[in-house]
Amino acid sequence: MRIQSLYLRNFRKIEDRRFAFDEGPVAFVGPNALGKTTVVEAIYFLMTGRSFRTHRLQDLFKEGTRRFDLACEYEKEGEIERVHVTVTPQKKEVAYTHSRSTNLSALLGNLVGSILTPDDVNLIKGSPQARREFLDLQILKTDPFYHWHLSRYVRAMRQRNQLLKTKRLSLCESWENEMAVSAAYITSARKEALLSLIPHFSEAYQKLQEANEAPSLEFLTQDKEGEGVPFYLSAWQRLRSKESLLGFTLVGPHKDDLSIAINEKDAKAFGSEGQKQTLLLALKLAEWQRLKTLQKENPLFLIDDVGISLDKSRREKLFQATTEMGQVFLTTTDKHNFPLDPIQIIPF
Repeated sequence: MRIQSLYLRNFRKIEDRRFAFDEGPVAFVGPNALGKTTVVEAIYFLMTGRSFRTHRLQDLFKEGTRRFDLACEYEKEGEIERVHVTVTPQKKEVAYTHSRSTNLSALLGNLVGSILTPDDVNLIKGSPQARREFLDLQILKTDPFYHWHLSRYVRAMRQRNQLLKTKRLSLCESWENEMAVSAAYITSARKEALLSLIPHFSEAYQKLQEANEAPSLEFLTQDKEGEGVPFYLSAWQRLRSKESLLGFTLVGPHKDDLSIAINEKDAKAFGSEGQKQTLLLALKLAEWQRLKTLQKENPLFLIDDVGISLDKSRREKLFQATTEMGQVFLTTTDKHNFPLDPIQIIPF
């Protein structure tokens, strides 16, 4: 898979710009605040329908405008595909070569890849939500039903929470029945995704580490026995009275987490900064490898601020790992931070 051309109009600071890309690594090079990250953000948006820098679409409009356009032409499975996204405060439109949609989720699963940013260290240091989103986004790229179940579960849980707050407990059951089916699907999909990620993660860590360490990943869920629907229905019925005092649901996939450890010790609490960097790199490289296995071709790989997010040793090991990854897009203030040859350099 590779992007041949990219177009941005009124996206962040970029008013109107086109890019043509070669097959190998592409480096956007120049001082900060000139739009390098914006280009990578645009590619990521075309991959996922979202930004990795903000949850608010209005942040993406160029100042003084109320519409942005993104478009690209890319090669996938030997075919040339085109996608054009238009976003205004009133509408969203995704136009592919042979189809159209008004939902940005239509972008998922077509242009596939992974991203590494300085903020990704929150996968190790941050809240369970960051780790749930890491698993969710992987699944969303390859499972067309997963988005529907996530949306359905969140919508039903909000309704149930409102009933808990207003003490209308007798009305909870119908929402719980809807939640349980999607909860079971979400938990099962997350568990399967992690199981398929673990071999790639272990292999990547072995290549990156500087000491004899044993990393591990474990999926943490309240449904420990994998009972699915019966487990959730029983838990919600049992906890209704207690939850009505709190006003929110205590059990469900919104409480899942991913345990990341080294030598059986929690990396968040006990890992050194270097170990956390290595774990992060291993997770991102494993994600890319898992997607490659599922897609049968090289996904894209995006790296933002390569010069500041990693120390020299791990940066060099990352570069070595990317030599066989096909099309890699990165931003840097110094072209020497990415010593690969050949490489396409686009100045800013």
